[in-house]
Amino acid sequence: MSPLSIQILTGVPTCLRFVRLRGVEGKRPGPFVVGAVACAAWAEYGLAAGDGPVWRVNAAGTALYVAYASCYARYAGPAARRGLAKVSAALIAWFVLFLFYLFRLSESE
Repeated sequence: MSPLSIQILTGVPTCLRFVRLRGVEGKRPGPFVVGAVACAAWAEYGLAAGDGPVWRVNAAGTALYVAYASCYARYAGPAARRGLAKVSAALIAWFVLFLFYLFRLSESE
């Protein structure tokens, strides 16, 4: 098992704890949201470069991190859910701008 696949799976015990305790006990959603954006960026790179393994691993990582963030949202209180929504919106906006930049960069070449 590669170190990357181990890192992607680190949210599983955390989410299982959320389910068992029915709460997030002060944990922050940042690692899940940032992990999803990072994997999505690498998946985009893999697609653009035609690198199937990079694309596939990071597409799976994106799905897992989104699932972890969803688990967090399910067991967090309303204030934490609002915080998660704000952080997610900001990072998604950054990611969309990043993709737009890459698209414009590829058109100019």
